[in-house]
Amino acid sequence: MRLNELRQQIMDGLAREHSADEASINVAFDGQTVTLTGHVRSQAGQIAAEDIVRKTAGDCVIVNLIKIEPRVHAENIRRRIGDALRQAAEESAGALKIEVKGNSVTLEGKVHDARERQAIRHAAATTPGVSSVDDRLSVTS
Repeated sequence: MRLNELRQQIMDGLAREHSADEASINVAFDGQTVTLTGHVRSQAGQIAAEDIVRKTAGDCVIVNLIKIEPRVHAENIRRRIGDALRQAAEESAGALKIEVKGNSVTLEGKVHDARERQAIRHAAATTPGVSSVDDRLSVTS
């Protein structure tokens, strides 16, 4: 099988697989090693891409360098922050403005104390997919 045919079969397999976004996966083949690069939204997509290569290319070395870049959902961030506030027995979650752009989150509003501010910031920062948090929260006395 020629290199171009193998690449095309792999890309066709990726296009059929719902969890692997073929537009963001690149395939390189040197005759013995298939190298996958790019990004997918979940570990399932990363595994699916490798499985397709294994079925298509047969006995070869697979180097899977695909990165997982999950989508950030504003509602998930709001829920985590609300949970953090409830754990701290506070009720400020409704007064917060939470803006999500890509993998970045901006927090605005007033909180009761530094502990509450830290809990909110931590909840946003540890949400899967969030890469940066712009903390514009202010503490009211």
